Amino acid sequence: MFNLLLFSKRLLRKAINLPLLLLSLFIVIFSLKSNASHFRYGNISWTRSNTTPTQVTFKVSQAWRSTFYFASASAPTVGSVINGGTLNFGDGGTATINLVITSVNVADDWFYGEFTVTRNFASSTTDYTANFSSSARVGTLQNNANGAFTVSSVVKGSVLASPTATVSPIANMPIGQTYATMNLPATDANGLALTYSLTPAGSFGAGSVQPATAANFFINSSTGVLSFNTAGKTIGQLFNTSITVTNAAGATTMVDYIIKIVDNQPPPTFTYGTGNTPNNG
Repeated sequence: MFNLLLFSKRLLRKAINLPLLLLSLFIVIFSLKSNASHFRYGNISWTRSNTTPTQVTFKVSQAWRSTFYFASASAPTVGSVINGGTLNFGDGGTATINLVITSVNVADDWFYGEFTVTRNFASSTTDYTANFSSSARVGTLQNNANGAFTVSSVVKGSVLASPTATVSPIANMPIGQTYATMNLPATDANGLALTYSLTPAGSFGAGSVQPATAANFFINSSTGVLSFNTAGKTIGQLFNTSITVTNAAGATTMVDYIIKIVDNQPPPTFTYGTGNTPNNG
């Protein structure tokens, strides 16, 4: 009898706890779904102080989905500040990325912002790798959908600055081309030669891969011209890529962004009239 009562109490306890467990599971799943699909773009660059070589100033650039951070009734505005995660300096120190919004793309539901911070390292000749990482890439990507991301930059000892690279968070490439191309603009404050490369798989997020094999997706190492075989793709498809730019001294910057496949129609042409032509006949 005692065992029967004990068994009945256990069943009752499980029956009571089951809704709580289901509710907790729902909250976890909903949270994961809500946190998905918000990272659009990332980049880190840096400069070293001329007067105090151990001091390095970092610039973090990010783009995120607007409706992840803001309700539709309170769209992001230029000057707003959001938490963009944690910047790891590479020496054990960290800083919260207080991202200041500098531009908003309402049509495509994303905003872009920047954050700067100065770190006083123990050595001016030691190499450090700064980075930020998290999860939840765009859920509609053809590669790395909802995946983790890592953006890094190598602070090379005795080098005055990293390369800097500029690209739109979502860059368009035309459909139906064997070699659709785009240029990745980059400069180096040191005047050093730059080398461009696809960031290796797994290095820009756990399980991350480039959009296609080397035969169909590659970058010119000296010019920064990216080529993508877009034949057979669909208009509106999104692909994630990460490009690493390295100067001759070994300092790097990584650019993580999205490629969007767009229509390949030629631009419209216009015929300009010259007005009424006198009839001389």
